[in-house]
Amino acid sequence: MAKRGIASIKGNTAPEVGKDTFYEVDQTYPGTAIADYNQVSWKVYQQKNGQWVELQGTLKKGKKVSFSFPQKWYGKSLLIEAFLNSPEKKAPPGLVIKPVMGPKKIKTLEIRDANDQPIADKPKYGQHITAKVITENMLGDTVELSIWERDTLSSTGHDPVNNQLLWKGNEKITANDGILKKKILLTTGMMQLANKSYFDGGEHEYYLVVKSNQNTTHSNQTVAVKNEIVLSPNAPQTRTAPQKSFQESALEALTQPFKVLTALGWDTTVERMKKLVTVQEGQTEKKECGGTACIKKGEKSEIIREINIRLNGFGGNVPTDEFTDQTEKMVKKFQKDYMKIPETGKICGNTLKAIDDFGLKFPVNFEKMQCPCGVCSGFGQGKFSEEYNDAEIRELRRKYEYPGIHRSLVWALKATMFYLSDTKKDLGLKVGPISSGYRCHENNKQKGRTSTNHMGKALDIHIYKTDDTLSSETNCDNVRDLMVSEMNAQNRWASSDRIALEPSTRIRIGTEFIATTWVHYDVREFSLAYKEDKYFVKSNADASGEKIVDLARTAGLVDLCNCMGEGNNTTSETTAQAQSGRVDPDTLSISQKGIDFIKDWEKFSEQAYDDSEGYCTIGYGHLIDRKRCATITLPEEFKNGITVERATELFNGRLADFEAAVKRDITVDLYQYEYDALVSLLFNTGANFLNVGGARNGETQIKKKINNGEYEAGADEMSDVTNGGVEGLVKRRNAEINMFKNNVYDSTH
Repeated sequence: MAKRGIASIKGNTAPEVGKDTFYEVDQTYPGTAIADYNQVSWKVYQQKNGQWVELQGTLKKGKKVSFSFPQKWYGKSLLIEAFLNSPEKKAPPGLVIKPVMGPKKIKTLEIRDANDQPIADKPKYGQHITAKVITENMLGDTVELSIWERDTLSSTGHDPVNNQLLWKGNEKITANDGILKKKILLTTGMMQLANKSYFDGGEHEYYLVVKSNQNTTHSNQTVAVKNEIVLSPNAPQTRTAPQKSFQESALEALTQPFKVLTALGWDTTVERMKKLVTVQEGQTEKKECGGTACIKKGEKSEIIREINIRLNGFGGNVPTDEFTDQTEKMVKKFQKDYMKIPETGKICGNTLKAIDDFGLKFPVNFEKMQCPCGVCSGFGQGKFSEEYNDAEIRELRRKYEYPGIHRSLVWALKATMFYLSDTKKDLGLKVGPISSGYRCHENNKQKGRTSTNHMGKALDIHIYKTDDTLSSETNCDNVRDLMVSEMNAQNRWASSDRIALEPSTRIRIGTEFIATTWVHYDVREFSLAYKEDKYFVKSNADASGEKIVDLARTAGLVDLCNCMGEGNNTTSETTAQAQSGRVDPDTLSISQKGIDFIKDWEKFSEQAYDDSEGYCTIGYGHLIDRKRCATITLPEEFKNGITVERATELFNGRLADFEAAVKRDITVDLYQYEYDALVSLLFNTGANFLNVGGARNGETQIKKKINNGEYEAGADEMSDVTNGGVEGLVKRRNAEINMFKNNVYDSTH
């Protein structure tokens, strides 16, 4: 009997994501008569395990129908088929299509609760909110998210002049469905900024702004945030800011910092505040809790989860929220090896401060971790999301592209750097470049491999002698031994919930794959619960997270943070420092004189230009690309130039990065003008310059000498940072040295 039905269909095989695309019956088999085209059914199929599997909800009827494909199907092969009785699930008669990206679009933006649900109860400070943005055709793009507090009488619209910016950050869109979710902690710093307005009292009005290369979009949604701080049951009860009159607002502005400290349980009486800044007999004031405020075994909290992540290089652990036996062992090891104090296994304020100190001292270069394929955003495209968290799939075979590098890998690397610089210094080794970080499916195709370990779960690092740049197998074996002894890592993958190492030649079995002149370590055998997307990050800032002391204070653990019962040799101050007139860099912000100095050197340029390095730049030294302008396509925002207002906004946004770098890298007290000079230097050389601008890409003499108390000698070292004597850089360095040594802000040139 002759075949009857639909022989072929026609339509666009490369439809744009999110756009209605029409398909129609082209030919029927001979002898097929269709009196009513409503008898023709249409379905769409996806390929899974070599089979065409129906996509639910795609059934349509008629001679000509339309389909709109969401972003999650971008770049994937789909089959569309029309049929009379039953589908053949092949082409022809079906048509294989592959959706492509269309116009970039921000569809919706919304503030939701910490669990990504519509906000039911008004959030308070100390809790999280979620910024949720649904985009189309923006996979791999970076957008700027910002949270604003509405100070104007208008309940809609975005007014950057009169409304208050509370938080902002850059986020890459990596999810195939185009949905970006960012969890944001409502900090007391945000509360303080929001309380500057005399319109506010019991509540603050929040809204979300998203900025892309195409445009700036704001939400019409306004979320009421209670002007209260959520504290733990043992902390002082929640404080509510009273409604203020206009006359009271001036006094409020002056006293607000003290009110915030009081709400967090601090004693802000004059005598107490004097004690906080007075150092007697070479020691900071200590307050012991007698163990009542310490975090200890058996407790559960998100703070404990952070401790388990950040200390995993000191004995090994998974990111659980429980203080386990293994947590206690890690804390003891950290206290012994890093803090150099008697081990208690309990956590009080000084251990938290030491953890923050440890994280800042050993920054990690995330650029070297990015996938080199040139196709993905640097950390995959979220492919094979259907395999995410599927317990039936062995992790060795899981093809899901995790959205970044697992945080435990980053903190283990920091611990390796510490051990090689401290207790294992006699090995004469240092961590070299990351030889292999993220490797997505596109990179696998390019290199002809199929392994998936490097899709967020593994790092390969080179290990150098301190005086050379050669990574040998002997060097790497020494570090593998270090990881086994100090981090409880394992060779191969026999045990669950432990970091695993690829073996080397000395313990090779048969023809198994080995790591020779690099150290491969991974979290492949972590349980699925510890490989959720939230543990994978794309930047050093996200890997480090907020200061753990700040997290603890926000959670209301004030007595814990104030307890100094353990002592800490790593963070003590000296009387000489305290009496020098210099202050902790963490208490400083760049002065207006410092800002004007940098702007004068950078000069405002309305149009894009090539700087002295040949890098495309605009505004006040805003870097567009590390290539010449003529060789790139300028972003839409800069094609027609830039206003002074926008240039200032970009300048201020970058300035915060360089201030944070000075606070991170300089461990001694500074005068304001010394601080300003260092910020200017880093604005010109890069936020990580003090760590990598020295010999063999190591620490600079500037950093080493200043941190050793040799202030003037450290400043003099700036004279070498001129790219071989470039005239403009020679003049700028001399001006920065003059500022640092003599408090002279001279930007004439």
